[in-house]
Amino acid sequence: MGITAYRGQVVEGAGFGARRLMGTIGDLTELGKLVKLNDWNQYTIIARGGTFIHMVNGQLMAVMVDDDPESSNNWTGQFGIEIEATTKVSVRNIWMKKLN
Repeated sequence: MGITAYRGQVVEGAGFGARRLMGTIGDLTELGKLVKLNDWNQYTIIARGGTFIHMVNGQLMAVMVDDDPESSNNWTGQFGIEIEATTKVSVRNIWMKKLN
């Protein structure tokens, strides 16, 4: 699916279909300044159904709402870590909590 919502965007879509910008959180460049380079960042993802909220270091960065019930974004029990660039990614202290 590629990138579904860029930093600073609230996006609505369905599966592989067209995406629609619903609103903005902030400037992409300014939000990017909150990401620590060559250091650890706290990355929080809240996923409920097809709604995904992405936060970095306590700051809301992007929201994606996928309305397609058949989309892989709506499959239960699966998550992954993906990077859209050629770079090193290190992960530590992964916590997962089921929210009812």
